Amino acid sequence: MLWNSVGPRNERGFVSLDQFNEWRSRSAALEGMGALKLWTNDYGSQADWVQPSSSERVRAGFVTTNLFDLLGVHAARGRLFSSDDEEASGDIAVVSEAFWKRRMSADTAVIGRKLHLQIGRGRTRQSHLLSIVGVLPGSFRFTYPLETEVWVPLTRDSLSAEPGLALTLHVIGRLIDGLSLRQAQVDIDAVAASTIEVLPQFESAHVSVQALHEWVVGNADSVVLLGVCVATLVLLIACVTVATLLLARMSERRSEIVVRHALGASRMRLIRQFVVEGVALGLIGGCLGLVAAQAFLPFLVWALPDGVPRVDEIRIDPATLLFAAVVSTAAGLGASLIPAIKASAASDTRSIEAALPAAASWRRGLVALQVAVTVPLLTAAGLFLQSMWNSQHVKLGFDPSDTVAMDIRLLSTNYLRSPIEATRFADVLLARLRGLQGVAQVASTSSVPLQGVFDQTWMLNKEGGGPRGGPLQAVRVRDIDPDYFSLLRVSLRAGRTFSGQDVDGSKPVAILSESLARKWFGNDSPLGVHMRLRQQTEIIGVVADVRHERLDGSPEPALYLPRSQSHSTVFSVLVRTSSPAAVVGGMRAAVHAVDPRQPVDNIYLLESIVGNATATQRSLAYTVLAFAVMAYTLVLGGIFGIVSTTVAERTREIGIRCALGAQSSQLTGLIMRQTMSPVLLGASLGAIGAWWSSTLLQRFLFGVNALEVTSHFISCLLIVTFTIPACYLPARRATKITPLDALRQG
Repeated sequence: MLWNSVGPRNERGFVSLDQFNEWRSRSAALEGMGALKLWTNDYGSQADWVQPSSSERVRAGFVTTNLFDLLGVHAARGRLFSSDDEEASGDIAVVSEAFWKRRMSADTAVIGRKLHLQIGRGRTRQSHLLSIVGVLPGSFRFTYPLETEVWVPLTRDSLSAEPGLALTLHVIGRLIDGLSLRQAQVDIDAVAASTIEVLPQFESAHVSVQALHEWVVGNADSVVLLGVCVATLVLLIACVTVATLLLARMSERRSEIVVRHALGASRMRLIRQFVVEGVALGLIGGCLGLVAAQAFLPFLVWALPDGVPRVDEIRIDPATLLFAAVVSTAAGLGASLIPAIKASAASDTRSIEAALPAAASWRRGLVALQVAVTVPLLTAAGLFLQSMWNSQHVKLGFDPSDTVAMDIRLLSTNYLRSPIEATRFADVLLARLRGLQGVAQVASTSSVPLQGVFDQTWMLNKEGGGPRGGPLQAVRVRDIDPDYFSLLRVSLRAGRTFSGQDVDGSKPVAILSESLARKWFGNDSPLGVHMRLRQQTEIIGVVADVRHERLDGSPEPALYLPRSQSHSTVFSVLVRTSSPAAVVGGMRAAVHAVDPRQPVDNIYLLESIVGNATATQRSLAYTVLAFAVMAYTLVLGGIFGIVSTTVAERTREIGIRCALGAQSSQLTGLIMRQTMSPVLLGASLGAIGAWWSSTLLQRFLFGVNALEVTSHFISCLLIVTFTIPACYLPARRATKITPLDALRQG
């Protein structure tokens, strides 16, 4: 993937047609290069599917005819685009499998079927009768979580009509075999430098080369990789727990081992027997794990963020079963190998009893290892829980509850030709929505918080752009209705909000966000100050900051203008209602009542948008917490079993101590000291490991210092506190042993 780096954070920027043509003709590292425009970012790529009684918006993509070949994609039905289509009139289309199934009822005669689309915006909007030539395979997805439904070729004519410097294209190239991304970056840097004379506008631009997989997946792979690492640690703890318990059983099976040796069993045969038993345990555990995985699969899909590619395709398939079988076998083998070797080394009762102290040392070491691995997991769970809490309780600056949002793009020529018509459409629509049952308030905005579909950015200073206004800075500009602030419950800090008198033809007015007012005017009041925007505009109010783009960092400075003075053709409608689910149908009907040909882009709950913004933190917290609880349970259960076995092994010793006058408290203290020492050692080592590993988690955390002491202390405290009962209960039973019990065992 090739893109222009934008801003100090190297954000992804689009590519112009002129850049694409120069790169394609000059690059020596790429054997092919294709381009595409998507519905996600380009108004000119918006498409409406015209049907007899209504229109429906579809998610369209426009690609050079070689793109699917570059990606190695083959049609599931029909064919895809070829080089011959580049010279054609562009009257063909390819549809996604989901579109074919959902909107065309999986019509087997889809090849050749006509698709009437209106494509573009305003004066560039044209009607196209496209013939479907192919259906893409279901495995092909390019945009997430919503996939592109219809693909149309970018012909020579359509490319030549594209403004050469307009930044609208995504560019994809295929590396020549044997070349690396680093070599491709060097090549593209050289190409970009050589085109400065032709394209001086891009002299300061930096072109980035990125693997397409990374571009599509984003940071989702890091989240999944973190989950895999945590799961691996839990598997390690499970193996160590089983190995420890198998070692503890060695003393219980000493008679069996002696008899087998006496009957001629070789050491290898005994090892094989114990390993087979361990592998059987592993496979049984694997089967139980698969059952649990199937049961918890819906929870996993719910917890993952929407941006994780192909999350809807997660299922237990043959590959999963094979992987589970291999891991279960390896886990059983690893857990049983050390106990098998230790148990098979002794051939008589005397040698077995002589080996018991060594086995006890091994058990203590494995207990320490269990605890040492569990502490970092508990620490990570604590950090992610804090992170989730912070993300869900960050001060948004607005109230998303009981609010439904609907995105509208007025792309028809009559709206673009007459902005007054766009305003009239919005006014009539809002009036109809206010009449719906259960609706409390209605307002429109050019950009919904944390959605930002139609956000605008202007370079402004406190004069608007004048030389005495100071340096220019990026300011988010939003067109809103008078009821916008009250609907979202955004606090007014000074002055007033917009009213019904702030209409077209009246005095132009604006409202500043609190951070922008502070940056431009300090402690002085901005009220009454005039700045040059579209025209001389008076600042009439200051409102609280709203987190509009992201939850972390500082809120972006914003400037608000009344919609009635801007005549925007792209906007969103906000409806506060007591029954959000019930009002959705009425909202669609209201749009079609105003203009039967106007499709609705999207309807969604504002709370769901806020939930999506915190989804990564939520999924990490739940996933790591679930694994940490499993690890914690394994450790406590393992320690309880080990101490119980240790007490059984030492029945004779305990009986002798009782006969010699040892008190119950002394016996309990002895066993507690010997069993808690590896726990304390493991907790100390685990604390060091948690401190080191926490620094690796910092980039996943929201508003939490990874080295914050509380989580580290609590994780160690949890381990030590709850292992005390696990050690005490078996130790307490040891005090019930009498000298007679010891004689019977002997």
